[in-house]
Amino acid sequence: MEKELVCINCPLGCRLKVRVEGEEAKEITGNLCKRGIEYAKQESILPMRVLTANMKAADCERPFSVVSSKPLPKNMLIECAMELKKHSPKTPIKMGDVVIENILNTGCDIIATSNLPEESL
Repeated sequence: MEKELVCINCPLGCRLKVRVEGEEAKEITGNLCKRGIEYAKQESILPMRVLTANMKAADCERPFSVVSSKPLPKNMLIECAMELKKHSPKTPIKMGDVVIENILNTGCDIIATSNLPEESL
């Protein structure tokens, strides 16, 4: 099977062609740098994405923003986003706090990217 991708690792936006056999990228063409090869291998076999979202705290109406500590498999993003809705950490929340450890056993933590002071509803 052949896949076509646009590399996003640098501003060039190389148009890559990847020949995939089973779970392996056999041939990659169109890249102008080494980063394109690594991107094509990863994206054609197991695409990964960073999850960014908002969460609600248990004792506050205002949401706060979160991000995954590393990229997650793209096919798990919606499931992980739904898992965020099941959690309501208590305030205060500080930027950098881990609000969910090892979400859905991915080895990835969910980290607050904003501050949320202690508030009452």
